[in-house]
Amino acid sequence: MSQDHWKLINFERVLPYDTERAVFDVEFQSGLIVRGIMIVPSGNQFELRNADELPPLLRVPVTDAAVVEIRNRPKF
Repeated sequence: MSQDHWKLINFERVLPYDTERAVFDVEFQSGLIVRGIMIVPSGNQFELRNADELPPLLRVPVTDAAVVEIRNRPKF
C-alpha cells in the first residue's frame, strides 16, 4: 500500500452540520479503498474512527486533509 499516493473520496458531512464530523473513503493509487472512515472532534483536535486498515504513518496526513476538507465545505 503506497503511502505517497492517496486521496479522499466520497466525502460527506455528518448531521448535525454544525459539527465538524464527516465520513469518507481513502483511495490509494493501487486501487485499494479504505471505506467508512469517520473524523470527529476530540477536545481541541480530531480523531479518526473506523480507520484500522489505514497505515499508522498516514493517520496524521489523512486527518489533516479531512480537516481542511471539512472546513472548506459549507455548513447548512
